[in-house]
Amino acid sequence: MESKTETHKKLKITINDKQYVTRDDDQEGSALVRLAGLDPERYDIAKVKPNGELHVYRDRKVIDLRDGDKFVTVVFGVEVNDTFVELDKRKQTGSSLKVASIAAGVPIQPDFVLSEVLANGEQQVIADDHEITVKYRDDFWAVPGDDNS
Repeated sequence: MESKTETHKKLKITINDKQYVTRDDDQEGSALVRLAGLDPERYDIAKVKPNGELHVYRDRKVIDLRDGDKFVTVVFGVEVNDTFVELDKRKQTGSSLKVASIAAGVPIQPDFVLSEVLANGEQQVIADDHEITVKYRDDFWAVPGDDNS
């Protein structure tokens, strides 16, 4: 039986204006963040579209790479009351999201009720001690109310 050796063409991609060469044409977003020397817990990868817009990928999303693709890393965070809040990790509790929001200058208090705004527009309350895994630019709303813990 004849053995076949698969040869992968070298692909040149750029991440944050630095060029990298790879033979692996499908990689997870987190692998590209690590290739750029950054921590995937704090950064996501975004492909720069021809019109300049960014398409942000989740860490485990497999990206089909093409020669010449351009990427940038983006600081990981969510929206709370229409304000971007930088986060240091993806696993958060309702309480930790409020603490990060207050530190980012969002005018809320620790006893506010925090809700995630779902894709259908409905809101789901996040208890202070409830742990969730957030994605880049997830949307939350915090309003005065009873302590939710």
